[in-house]
Amino acid sequence: MIINGKILYQVKSGGGIIDGNPVPVQVDWLPIECNIKTNSNTTKGKYVDGNFRMASYEVLIELTDFTANRVKLIDIMGRDLGEFPVQSIDHLEAVQNTKIVV
Repeated sequence: MIINGKILYQVKSGGGIIDGNPVPVQVDWLPIECNIKTNSNTTKGKYVDGNFRMASYEVLIELTDFTANRVKLIDIMGRDLGEFPVQSIDHLEAVQNTKIVV
């Protein structure tokens, strides 16, 4: 697998009540090196006040039990590709990779 970026997944910790005081949930983003392939990326979407971007990516990471609802993608140059909901997760045992579609 050729590494060309990072996928960051959301980890939540904390939260609840201590001594009657609410404790906020802390959100951290943990990175994993990955291969990012663009399925589609267009800025042709329009709405009344401007434009929007529609993008879909296929991400490969080393085979692992990956579970996340939202991820961020960063390319090899450090550019933020965006934050996306996870559409599907497939384990590819033959090639020892996990495929994530966002």
